[in-house]
Amino acid sequence: MALERIKALLQEVIGLHPGSIGDASIERAIHHRMKALGLAAMGARNERIYLRRIQQDKNEFDELVEEVVVPETWFFRNVFPFEALVSYLPGLKHQGAGERKTKILSLPCSTGEEPYSIAMVLMEEALSVGDFSIDAHDVSQRAIRKAKRAIYGQHSFREEYRGLRDRYFQRTRAGYVLDASVKAKVAFSRANIITDDFDHKRSTYDVIFCRNLLIYFDRPTQARVLKKLHRMLKPGGILCVGHAEAAQVTRDYFSPLDFSMAFAFSKVGEGSEIFADGPPPGNRFFTQDGDTLKDLQSTFHDLVGLVEKDRAFGRRLSRAAPAAKAPTALPPPKKKTPAKTRKGQQPADGSGPLEQVSTYLQLGRLKEAATLCENYLKQNPQSETAYYYLGLVGLRQGSVGAAESLLKKALYLDPAHHQALGQLALLAEKRGDAAQAADYRRRQKRAMRRHAGGKE
Repeated sequence: MALERIKALLQEVIGLHPGSIGDASIERAIHHRMKALGLAAMGARNERIYLRRIQQDKNEFDELVEEVVVPETWFFRNVFPFEALVSYLPGLKHQGAGERKTKILSLPCSTGEEPYSIAMVLMEEALSVGDFSIDAHDVSQRAIRKAKRAIYGQHSFREEYRGLRDRYFQRTRAGYVLDASVKAKVAFSRANIITDDFDHKRSTYDVIFCRNLLIYFDRPTQARVLKKLHRMLKPGGILCVGHAEAAQVTRDYFSPLDFSMAFAFSKVGEGSEIFADGPPPGNRFFTQDGDTLKDLQSTFHDLVGLVEKDRAFGRRLSRAAPAAKAPTALPPPKKKTPAKTRKGQQPADGSGPLEQVSTYLQLGRLKEAATLCENYLKQNPQSETAYYYLGLVGLRQGSVGAAESLLKKALYLDPAHHQALGQLALLAEKRGDAAQAADYRRRQKRAMRRHAGGKE
């Protein structure tokens, strides 16, 4: 089947595991590109034509990659790794690195918010951390272009940190323009950690930020990428990963550091046979199921911990404007008729394992609501309903940035999710982004009309 071969090609070239964002999301991206090429009629024939096209036309394959890669980032996202970096680098200087420039890698760098955040934080600590430079790579050429432009909207500033926005950005009609001194610290280039050869960068970096990338890979691909990252780090170097990825970082390669909520690891030496070239050993890279951290069960609780700054920001917003009431119940159920759903998906009529979440939210039992959703996501990673409810829990907790990310995940999985659209519109209104709020409202109205038209 052509669609499956296209998905396999995406996984082979950029490592994208279909289960990470859902088959439906990838198929929407494929059909969107087919439509752009005049292959509007869906069907096996046109899908075979498109498969041949991306096999022969690198530019079109790159366009498909842009369609499936959705940047989701902001400045000072989870400040703890940045603070850990400031604590770590002075010690590195005393160990002999002080006489040379500190080298840092941000991968994937998306539209530049992360590497520029690193640069601003370190520029504030110039006397203690010394000179530094940052390499920033991403598979998306579109993201790289935006990063080099370095002009950002309000949405990129969901977390405040030490007043650095006012210090390093100039507000203009086009947006917030980053100071040239910060831009000079970062070198952007397109790169693919899966297919590119990084051997020339062996033992190059003192620090690597690789956050929210491993979650899109299957375990063998995660192991290959971790091996590459390990080789690029200098002895004593550190790796920072995302909150949901810490359990995937093999202790054969890295040792966890005692930086609270930073998810930072130090490089383990290369004397072991596990670093020899060749396929990775099976269970050595990952602990047995009974010993693993409960990845998805802890994901949201980690998110809450990561965004203490965001909580404070959310409370300030709440004092400035009436708090939006998050819906705590499922929408009125449709007449119960058999509904076609994706494999393992929550039925569209609201029945099924997640039905109890409504009761937990009404009773204020947020921990139980989150745990139920996270357990459900272990078996049903494409459940927009579970992500939507986790977003509601985040709103109730005051974790604005985390909640918005979860609501966007629900919307990505179901672009017609009118409840997620409504909540995102409220959040946009509260931060003063009228244009974004109006767009969400328009989409919500269209989705609600379709929803009403589909009722019996």
